[in-house]
Amino acid sequence: MPSPINRREALRHGITVLALPLAAGAAAPPAEQIKLRITETAGLRRFGYPVHVVLQNLPEGFADRPLGLLRDQKPVRAQFRKEGTQTVIDFASSVGPLESEEYAVVALEAAAESKGSMSVEQRDNVFRVKSGGTLYYEIPTNLNRLLSQVGNSSKQYIRSGVDLPGIELFDKISRAIDVGKFTGSIVYQGPLACALQFESEAKNKSGVAARVRLHFPSTKSWVEATVSLNDPLNHVNRIRVSVPLDVDGTPTLVDLGANDTVYGQIKGKEVMTLQQGPSRSWKVELGTPDALKSFAVSVPDEKSRAEGWAHVMDRQRCTAVAVAEFGKDNGDQIEAHADGTLRLDRRFFTPVSRPKEFRFWLHFVPMPVQVGAATSPQAMLAPLKVQVL
Repeated sequence: MPSPINRREALRHGITVLALPLAAGAAAPPAEQIKLRITETAGLRRFGYPVHVVLQNLPEGFADRPLGLLRDQKPVRAQFRKEGTQTVIDFASSVGPLESEEYAVVALEAAAESKGSMSVEQRDNVFRVKSGGTLYYEIPTNLNRLLSQVGNSSKQYIRSGVDLPGIELFDKISRAIDVGKFTGSIVYQGPLACALQFESEAKNKSGVAARVRLHFPSTKSWVEATVSLNDPLNHVNRIRVSVPLDVDGTPTLVDLGANDTVYGQIKGKEVMTLQQGPSRSWKVELGTPDALKSFAVSVPDEKSRAEGWAHVMDRQRCTAVAVAEFGKDNGDQIEAHADGTLRLDRRFFTPVSRPKEFRFWLHFVPMPVQVGAATSPQAMLAPLKVQVL
């Protein structure tokens, strides 16, 4: 029976390059293969969509040997990393709507050499992630901002000179919770994917342990972020993420992914929000922060939920944001300001015994978004399903 790979667990593990595309005739015999199936479940064509797989306890024939990936007996560019008893694989697929593809992990006699397009370097107090000629990302090593720069030679997506904390935690009466300083490290880097991880101080007054993982695939101009909290005393009621996007001119255009697209424009001090909680109802509000008014609401007897994404746009660029499990068990909000400030909030309505988590994507593309993105927010929210056969 196929057993599904849990993507959330997979994303907690890193990757470095152990082996890349196969050299001709270098694969192990057919008996030494592990077969994988990926399936598209959202009814959307994928274009170079990142696939991330974790395999447990490889057979003896794979021990201490470089690995490769095949599809229809042809080599597929892939990135491998061994981590203890786990083997982590990154590659990309352009599978069609509701279609499946099968792959084989094979052992090689020798690793093949590959040219890389991604890299991470640390200079002073900044990590710099380069994704070929597409974009670069800069992240402070202490994570006092989630992203300090994103751009290339022609466009910048993050507003400079803004003192806006990246990640904040609050208790149930909106008091800030201090988890101390974050320390960042490079988890892995390679031609197909890079990752950074930030850990809060081991000992702090709140007793909350916070971890932030940032994952950068080479085939998409996005960062996938996961905020994880170990909060045994349930101090944390809310996580807030803030990103100062750079927008040029007025008005700022906003698309919001409710159960259908709700769009509008904001200027001056205006803000537009999308909110949803476990009750299944959603609402969009528009106005100034102290005078928000209903703009669109869900129909009371309608069962469709908000998808949980947004586009924040000016004439040249768009930032697409998507929030995993938007309003499923928690109260979630996407908030876009006319000056480009983007805020994401997750409220935990009931205490939970498991670690608290907030996962989202930020996708930076040129306008028009329909051309620049090549991947819809719905596709970000529906990663490809992976099975071991």
